[in-house]
Amino acid sequence: MSWRGLFGLWVLGAVYLFWWVSQNPLPDGFQNEYLLIGNALDLWGALTDKDLWHMRWYMYTGYWPWGLYALPWPLMAILGPGRLALVAGNLIHLMVLLVGVNAMGRAMGTRWAPALIMLCPGVFGTLVRFEPNLAAIAWTAAGLAFLIRSNGLKNRGDAIGWGVCLGLGLMMDRLNVAFFLIPPVLPMLWRAPRRVWRNLALGCAATLLLSGAYYREFFLRHSDELLGQVGSGEIDSAGVLTKPEGMAAFTYYPLVLLDSQAGPIVGLLMLWGLIGRMRGPRAVLMTTVFAGIGIFTLISKHQVFYTLPLLAPLSVLAASRGKWVAIGLLGGVWSLASVGLGVVPGGPWMPEAWVQPRHTLARPPSQEVWPLQTAIETLPPEVKHIAVLSESHALYEGFVVLAIREARPKTQVRGVVLDPHGSFEHAHEFDAFIWVGPMDQAWPTVDGIHAQLIEDHYDLNDLPPIARTLINQEDRFERVGTWPAGEQQVVTYVRP
Repeated sequence: MSWRGLFGLWVLGAVYLFWWVSQNPLPDGFQNEYLLIGNALDLWGALTDKDLWHMRWYMYTGYWPWGLYALPWPLMAILGPGRLALVAGNLIHLMVLLVGVNAMGRAMGTRWAPALIMLCPGVFGTLVRFEPNLAAIAWTAAGLAFLIRSNGLKNRGDAIGWGVCLGLGLMMDRLNVAFFLIPPVLPMLWRAPRRVWRNLALGCAATLLLSGAYYREFFLRHSDELLGQVGSGEIDSAGVLTKPEGMAAFTYYPLVLLDSQAGPIVGLLMLWGLIGRMRGPRAVLMTTVFAGIGIFTLISKHQVFYTLPLLAPLSVLAASRGKWVAIGLLGGVWSLASVGLGVVPGGPWMPEAWVQPRHTLARPPSQEVWPLQTAIETLPPEVKHIAVLSESHALYEGFVVLAIREARPKTQVRGVVLDPHGSFEHAHEFDAFIWVGPMDQAWPTVDGIHAQLIEDHYDLNDLPPIARTLINQEDRFERVGTWPAGEQQVVTYVRP
């Protein structure tokens, strides 16, 4: 595909991103987006405050690499520190993805791979969320493009480029790209001359330079947790263990490709693309696909996100199927119209037992309207410490906290359920309170707070009496505004 075509696809992706985010006012509750946004805002706040101690803390002690948070900094400086700027950072990954896939396609003599991958729900669905999945797909694509160009690691510059992409990918997502960029290198080392080993060492040095410091801390803090997940299966937010058994344990990843990652039409074209001889660029791509699926199949914890980077090599292989690519493009357009825009029927279609655990990859924007901004604006500027409690499943407490942090970045905000210990410790410092609760109540109840804590998997016996402490604060606050929010209400209080 020409550079003009790639730029056109990128512009269409940008238009879709800004439209989707403008029509979907809350982060995605099905993934970790609100946590990632909060982490990014923490690091940005330390940066703007020139607080080097907290910068290092947020960079090297987190569960996600800090590269994901740092990439959107220029956009945060322009658009302000918030969800829009963070999600817009995905446009950088999108350009890397399109260029990488196009380079692989040129090596394979195909032209439609960038369009095919743009029409996968696993790509346009992750484009509109601030999470590491699109970054993992993009930097895997770029690394594979360098690896194909390296002529078996004989070209020094391309070998270093592979190492740079691996290092940058590792700084965007935890370990994921390593499972796709390392296996295709191994066959190149069979009876390799000294030059290949020297170039490999340079590529690995580039990777270590970019990601070594973070992963030293990461493994010291989280290696036991990671190793424990290998044989445990998937534990969902309700604490329920899902461990595929029988044939489902071996067919999960090919089936989720057809179900939600690429959709049935594009997915079938991708599987068909795997049929053929393993030589030249095809050998690199097919080794990546088979090794990636094999590795994650052996890990008991299955998730649809783990193999999303395979969409890059699979789209290139699919684009090599001649006139059948047109059918794939039409199938991709249908997927976009159904799960991306919501204007035609469609979406994940397999029996849920075959692809359990099933997670949302793409959906139309909610187009909901919430009174959060209006509620926040009622708080006087002198308010410095705000407590938040939400008893709504739709308007999650974390979303309310993020909205306040975006609107008032210098104000301390604490969720009663998200941080019961901190809320109890600082209860006397709160000078404002935002509550989302039942329409027929004027103040939260002990039973209501306890119900939220239990739903969030707390043991009440291990907590301080935060519910009783908050209830006893009622006569110290004055209501300043009430707004309906679905079947509940958003209420703001200030301390006179």
